[in-house]
Amino acid sequence: MVEAPKYKPEKVIPWTVDEAQRFWEVAKDHRLAAAWCLALFYGPRRGEILGLRWQDVNLVDGEIQLIQQLQTVGGKLIVVSLKTDASERPLPVLGVLREMLAKMSDERSRQPPSEHDLVFTTVKGTPIDPRNFADRMFKRLCKLAGVRVIKFHHTRHTAASMLQLLGVHPKVAQAILGHSSVTTTQQYYTHVYTEQVTSALQLVEKKLQETKTAPADEPRRLVDMSDGSGSRQVSRQSQILNRLADKFTVVKPLRLELRTPCLKDLSTDGVSHRMTEVDKVLQDARRRWSIGVVAVNLAVKDAGGGEVGLAA
Repeated sequence: MVEAPKYKPEKVIPWTVDEAQRFWEVAKDHRLAAAWCLALFYGPRRGEILGLRWQDVNLVDGEIQLIQQLQTVGGKLIVVSLKTDASERPLPVLGVLREMLAKMSDERSRQPPSEHDLVFTTVKGTPIDPRNFADRMFKRLCKLAGVRVIKFHHTRHTAASMLQLLGVHPKVAQAILGHSSVTTTQQYYTHVYTEQVTSALQLVEKKLQETKTAPADEPRRLVDMSDGSGSRQVSRQSQILNRLADKFTVVKPLRLELRTPCLKDLSTDGVSHRMTEVDKVLQDARRRWSIGVVAVNLAVKDAGGGEVGLAA
């Protein structure tokens, strides 16, 4: 009978491009600049960064392999495998990262050997505590850069969102981030920046305000069947004209096709010419009708009857 509370995922607001740039301006001079480069440019997990070994770095071919991670278990730092097969992934070494790793490789001989052949260690050569790396070191750099202090894991969201902003295909972003499903990349890690929303709405605004050419008027009836008083008195001439108008169908701009075969000879004339021909036919019909009315009245008078009134 108890209604279970709805799960609300943590709201993540990744860094903007400007914030990421400001952070990098400070972080690139840090002792662990290559680690911050990985975090900001590639978006790996903190354990994947701290678990990177020299034997997994190939500067000749320009590639690194992420195959293990450093974690704290029971108060001890241990190296474990990554949680999924998709997490084990090769990544190309960018130019800026290559320079930093090459410099670290040269200085490696002057430092105490690492217990696990780790790339990123303390000054004593011991593994770096992930919490110390993600909390104390990272937050200190955020304050020095004057940017919002976010969780270190949210740099992963920042990398995913920037890939989306730059038009990178979701499957490529999935491979970079090491997600087992592209749905995870799109639904949980990719965020839309305010600038993208503004740009999208500006496209809609521009489209809806384009000058649109008014469409050609639809074929109208030749005779209006209502008068000013709203009555519906229709003359025989009006009926004839409207029936003739209904015989025309617009098939192409400025071209009409007649449905009635007997009027086919009018199909090649212009619209105004055809209206003139129709008017001539109607005038002839009215003359014949008038003569008929006179003839009937004369015949009735001769027969001794009264004059017959026929409605026009």
